[in-house]
Amino acid sequence: MKDYTELKKRVFSHIIQAEIATYMSCYSPPRAVISISNLMIFEPDVTKYAMRKVLKELIADGVIEYTSQGCPAIESIGEYTELICDAGPPINGYGLTTAGFDSEEYKTAFDNWCKALKRMSES
Repeated sequence: MKDYTELKKRVFSHIIQAEIATYMSCYSPPRAVISISNLMIFEPDVTKYAMRKVLKELIADGVIEYTSQGCPAIESIGEYTELICDAGPPINGYGLTTAGFDSEEYKTAFDNWCKALKRMSES
């Protein structure tokens, strides 16, 4: 039986990074949901079987959940309302749970992101 511990850490990190990446956009949905197809892009040498196994383990650990995120139309805010992006079908995939947000991995990644923003603002 294979040990997927390292892959599990990397996949959890990808989901965390997807969440943090949405924080700088005013047009992003309230939470990040990443599909298995997008996760496979980050891990091209991993089989879909291994990816599903790792995702099931992370769900069992309670740090991620299978969920859906709607994609409503986006309109500009201002004097004149303009359509910025049409509505799209919902995204089905994996997102962080409350336990995921409380994890040390998330807290470390968020802290590193905040430090990077601070360094950029001081330049």
